[in-house]
Amino acid sequence: MSPLLALLGVSLVAVLFFIVIPGVGATTVRRAWRQFRASIESASLLPTLRLGADSDQSAAAGGYRFFGSLEAIQGVDLMWLTDGRLTVGAHLAGVRVFVLTSVARDQEPQLLPWKRVYSLPAGTKVFVAGALRTEAGRRIFGSGERRPLLILIYAGEDHAIMRRAIESGRGRNEYWNQFTVISLITGAFLLAVFALVMLGEPQLRVPALLSMTLATALLLPPGVAGYFLYRSLWRRARTLRVERDLARLPLRYFADGDVRALEGKRSLSTHLPDGELYVMAPSARARANSPHVGQTVVSTLIDVAALNDPDVYLFGTPCPAEPRPDTESTDLVLCRPEDVLADLVEAHGHPVELSVLAAARARTAALLAAASITLALLLNLFGALLLLSVAIR
Repeated sequence: MSPLLALLGVSLVAVLFFIVIPGVGATTVRRAWRQFRASIESASLLPTLRLGADSDQSAAAGGYRFFGSLEAIQGVDLMWLTDGRLTVGAHLAGVRVFVLTSVARDQEPQLLPWKRVYSLPAGTKVFVAGALRTEAGRRIFGSGERRPLLILIYAGEDHAIMRRAIESGRGRNEYWNQFTVISLITGAFLLAVFALVMLGEPQLRVPALLSMTLATALLLPPGVAGYFLYRSLWRRARTLRVERDLARLPLRYFADGDVRALEGKRSLSTHLPDGELYVMAPSARARANSPHVGQTVVSTLIDVAALNDPDVYLFGTPCPAEPRPDTESTDLVLCRPEDVLADLVEAHGHPVELSVLAAARARTAALLAAASITLALLLNLFGALLLLSVAIR
């Protein structure tokens, strides 16, 4: 074997097992969590299923959502839910069931195989969204042509579902996934074997040295400091991506052009899926009915004073018997909506600008994290190369 061919083989193994496979896994994980967050956000735009709703029209309307508790499991895959007034079913076969029980921001929701739903106790809280149809006079949720069925098992306050799903529904580190460990071990083992085989050939000493260096570089301690810096920067990037998504979350009910063109003292209004009026207004025009706002959008990592628009914006439903947003009143009083997937929100800065700033800073933190881990690995490679060149001289 020629030295050039040996170097090519070593390089290909290193790239495949240390970069390509973990990278494909990272892309897969990130796409899966992005789809989860998008499905929750899309479900929040559906009307809530209530008594008298017409299930035959749900396909045209995009479907319904329903909050209930587990009542029973029937047959192979039929789950029955009730909210105390209405009982509906949901077909589970082939559906991914998400479990959101932790309140920690960095704790990912669990993915529960639908066959394990049988182990859940009656009374477990369940949120379901999807197409609704009638089977033998009973209302049954299922996957539609354009809307897969979403099933979320959760604990805690209903109003916190949306925020918790956006905060936790993302990987803590997508590049450290179920493929990474196996890929790194396999790559290191193959490179070590290659090195041992090539050491017997004097003309292959350089490829053997490179192969052994790549196989052992990940195990050396000099790059540990860079690794911890990488972890810190990656957590910062993740936190900023959460802030980006939370800043834009209340905007999903409004037309994008209207939000961007919001001026001075003017407020915007729209309707939530169940018909409630929902208002976006600057703090000069509105106030919350309670000092305990449901969700506050402001990042400790963003200097609000640096924003072009440092005003505070409120989102909420006008309280009963208070002035409506189309009056001359400059003191709107906003309450938390009855819709549990909407919230009373206080944004410190224009939400669009907050989200853009958070996204830019998240990209910067991610690039710095990538640079720090790259420098750490290069330091390890250099150290391993020196040690091995002396050892096998």
